[in-house]
Amino acid sequence: MELNEVERSGEEEEEAGGAHHQQRRRQGGSPSGRTEKKQITVRALLFAHARELAGGVSEVSLHIDDGWTTAQCLENILTRFPALKSLASCLTLALNDNYVDKNAPPMLVKDGDELALIPPISGG
Repeated sequence: MELNEVERSGEEEEEAGGAHHQQRRRQGGSPSGRTEKKQITVRALLFAHARELAGGVSEVSLHIDDGWTTAQCLENILTRFPALKSLASCLTLALNDNYVDKNAPPMLVKDGDELALIPPISGG
């Protein structure tokens, strides 16, 4: 049975006194001491005039770090589609079919969540 490269390098480090490095690896840290963030995907839906300003794009997949908020997701979308900035102050957000209160702290998003950007709607 042949060891893969990760197992081989781990054994060599332990033999060379790399137990501290191994401890950090087990705790989720990298050799430099930085913790790598888990990547998640959030689906953003653009409706009505927001879709038009985004060039007809009705859905965007956000591949982001775990721990992002609804506000950070919105900022990411506004950066991708600068024309949407004209609606930023009047957009309503909904996370998984629940409206996001603009006066409440930003909500954390989770993997697989759906964020809807809903512009003001008029009609008659």
